[in-house]
Amino acid sequence: EVCEEIVDSTIADISKAVSLSSKITANKGKKPAKVKIIIASQWKIDLYNTLVETKDVKKAIEAAQDKEKASKYISRFKNLMELSQKIDISATQLHASFADSIQYLKDKTGLEVEIIDEELSTSARAQQALPMRPGIEIEWK
Repeated sequence: EVCEEIVDSTIADISKAVSLSSKITANKGKKPAKVKIIIASQWKIDLYNTLVETKDVKKAIEAAQDKEKASKYISRFKNLMELSQKIDISATQLHASFADSIQYLKDKTGLEVEIIDEELSTSARAQQALPMRPGIEIEWK
C-alpha cells in the first residue's frame, strides 16, 4: 500500500536527518529525543493532482485559494512533464496511517514520535512537507 511505502521512506528520511543534524555544532553532545512528522495539507495534494492532470502551472495557480503559497509550492517541481501519477490518498488518510504506525515508527527510530498536520504545526519545517514526503523536525536533548 502507498501509505506503508511513505511510512517506510519517512523512517529512512528520519535516519538521514538525524545523521546530518548530529554534525551541527548546536547538537554536539546531545541526543535526538523526538521526531515530529508533519503531514502536508490537503491543498498541496489537490494542487499536485491538478498539475498532473493539466501540466499547466497557470491553471493550477488560478485554481488555488492562496496563489502565493501555490506558486512557491509549484516552484519545487523542476519538470512538470515528469509528474504522471495522481495521489489517491487524502491528508486525513495519510495522517491516520502514520498514527496507526506510531509504535512501528518508535521502534524503528528509537525516538518519541508526534504526528502533526502542517496547518497545526508551528515549525518552520512545516511548509516543506510534501504530499508523499512529510516534513521532519528532530528535537535534541
